[in-house]
Amino acid sequence: MAEAQVELGAIYGKGLGVAADRRRSIELYKLAAVQNDAHANFNLGIIYINGDGAERDIEIGVRYMSKAARLGMGEADEILTTASEVTLEYVASIGQVVAVTTRTKIEIYLFYPA
Repeated sequence: MAEAQVELGAIYGKGLGVAADRRRSIELYKLAAVQNDAHANFNLGIIYINGDGAERDIEIGVRYMSKAARLGMGEADEILTTASEVTLEYVASIGQVVAVTTRTKIEIYLFYPA
């Protein structure tokens, strides 16, 4: 069922044959993500990191991306590995970093609390 939810999420997200509905797309991805679907977690990571269809939240995006990597999604692992390759790290007490390859819309972000 998760695979069908991811496919339907993509259809709504891109407006393929239906009116584009990012909210519905995210709902479907979340349903698949709780069933441990790597693609759903990856897509949610991108959505939250980019703030594309949802309010930008780097921390939530990194959590989804990390789960996708743990579930065997090579691209997610590559994205998270890129952060360490450019010597940036996620350090909760100092700030957050997300670095991603150019194959996605995500860019490198470095945040430090005020």
